Amino acid sequence: MSESYYKPCRELEICNELIETYFNTQQYEKCFEGHLALAEQRYPLTSPVLYREGEKVLRSLVRFEPATEDDAQTIIELRKQIWGTTYRGFYPDSMIDDFDYAWHLEKELRRIRSPEYRVYRIVKADRNIGYLSMRKTDVVSLQSLYLLKEYQHKGIGRLSFDFVKQYCREKGADSFTCHCLPENWNARRFYERMGGKVIGEDMDNEESWMNSVIYQFEIR
Repeated sequence: MSESYYKPCRELEICNELIETYFNTQQYEKCFEGHLALAEQRYPLTSPVLYREGEKVLRSLVRFEPATEDDAQTIIELRKQIWGTTYRGFYPDSMIDDFDYAWHLEKELRRIRSPEYRVYRIVKADRNIGYLSMRKTDVVSLQSLYLLKEYQHKGIGRLSFDFVKQYCREKGADSFTCHCLPENWNARRFYERMGGKVIGEDMDNEESWMNSVIYQFEIR
């Protein structure tokens, strides 16, 4: 990489290290993850080739598997774990610490059985790493997109959005929506990077964790 193209800085050093350590040994996924982390910090991706190769490998490893009734237990176990690592401080501690498995299991089974919903396990290298669910009525809404903490900020959320967009195209929808906790700025920044625009809010609930802002995503 030419240092005359980018100003010398720590980020440039990291890019060079990623190339030497991972790209030149064809470990494209790790190289992609490193460059994506820099992009999240607003540092430009240094090479479209690195991005394309890394994303290609990531797409080959990540699958979206339609959930069956047998998967409901797996999904709620993922939910419990992800709430504890990602939503602590947003949801009341009692919701997490006294997680009602029976209630969540019945709720998930209703979703899986409903023709309005589509529920998918997110699988990487044969491990369940998260799940997503969508609801199709007059509009398509992304109901849930949960990833285990160690798989966040690795490009999988972006792949999940591509999957949702493809579903919308197949259903003839030109947009979809999702709700987000107003204080969850990590999620909000991600949604905005994905092109989301705030179109409304629901802020008058008795409990603050029930409040939400509503994002809309155009399908291009």
